[in-house]
Amino acid sequence: MEAPDTVAYNSVLNVFAKLSPVPLEGSSRFSAALQAQRLLQEMEQLYAEQKLANQKWYDALTEGSLDDEDISKGPPAVLVKPNSRSYCTVIDAYARIGNQVAAEKTEQLLHELQKKYERTGDEALRPNLIAYNIVLAAWSKVGGAEAADRCVTLLKEGMPMAPDTISYNSVLHAIALSGEPQAGHRAEELLREMIDKSNHTLVNGRSYTTCMDAWSKTGRPDKAMALLREMKDDYMRTNDASFQPNCVSYATVIHGYALSKDADKVQKAYRVFLEMLDDCVRPNRITYINLLNCCAASDMNLEAIQLVKQLYREVLDSNKADHRTFGAVLKACMHHCWEDKDFAVAVFQDACKGGFVSQGVFWQFKQAVPSEIFRKVLGGTDITHSDVPKEWTRNSGGNRMTTEEH
Repeated sequence: MEAPDTVAYNSVLNVFAKLSPVPLEGSSRFSAALQAQRLLQEMEQLYAEQKLANQKWYDALTEGSLDDEDISKGPPAVLVKPNSRSYCTVIDAYARIGNQVAAEKTEQLLHELQKKYERTGDEALRPNLIAYNIVLAAWSKVGGAEAADRCVTLLKEGMPMAPDTISYNSVLHAIALSGEPQAGHRAEELLREMIDKSNHTLVNGRSYTTCMDAWSKTGRPDKAMALLREMKDDYMRTNDASFQPNCVSYATVIHGYALSKDADKVQKAYRVFLEMLDDCVRPNRITYINLLNCCAASDMNLEAIQLVKQLYREVLDSNKADHRTFGAVLKACMHHCWEDKDFAVAVFQDACKGGFVSQGVFWQFKQAVPSEIFRKVLGGTDITHSDVPKEWTRNSGGNRMTTEEH
């Protein structure tokens, strides 16, 4: 373009933001965000140059030093001027990266925008709620206690406007990912604040589910279940579809039982699963994985063993299996010495056929069966994951062992 304007620049900035965090031309995950920031800096420079040229024309007009041709042309146009949208788009490009360095960068850019607005009084540079929500979202993805604290501080002290549901939900998510023993208490305090401030208008189903996740991650499925009940009551009372529990809501509670120390965790988790079916909510892949992991983390009695086999058949029949599913089933076989080793072999062979043999699936099968069975299936005891046929790993999602598998 011969003379791009602010709209053109903002459109290109938006493209870079949507590309982030995909590396550009084999470079780092920051490359798209860095390109966006360079473009923003170019806008700042062009604005300064165009503004200066415009001012010089008027100064010359006042001094009477312009000829008729210069006067007829008029003042040089100021086509490019960064605004809050320009900054928000660059902030978003960094926010999508999802680590602490990127989150710090979003906050730095927000402060830069705020200072420009305060210095100039230009309403086009006033940071809006979207800008603050993007920064909160950036910190909410980082994980850890520091990120949660940064989110809470920004929510309580750093926002010049009232936070909305998106703001609060980002902070709830940060707390759920904090790994703190008190995450559940902290998240529910914030949820209650949302309810008290707005008579439920600030709260939606995601608010409840995220708070449930905070309780589940700390091994308190009872608290998560209480919130699920409350969420269902809100749905019945208001008929607001956002409060209707979905498969994520139920899977979150089931995950809490997997992490809990309840002696009867399998029975309780399975009751949640059955309640989900009674409520006509279809389980997804994660629902099955969480329930299988709950079985694997329990004292495997005959009932639990039968449940693992039943769930495994359901997953296969519904075509919802992936490498995490096979990992969860083999983890149950690995942790508990079943007499039926043929089941573990059949599961591994199914994983081979589907191309789901990740490192975790391979390792767990090796742990789940005696060495002679492993040798018979693989052709030797010194076989490693890198030795297996590519056909077996084609859908395994890479070679990293996931948390669900280990």
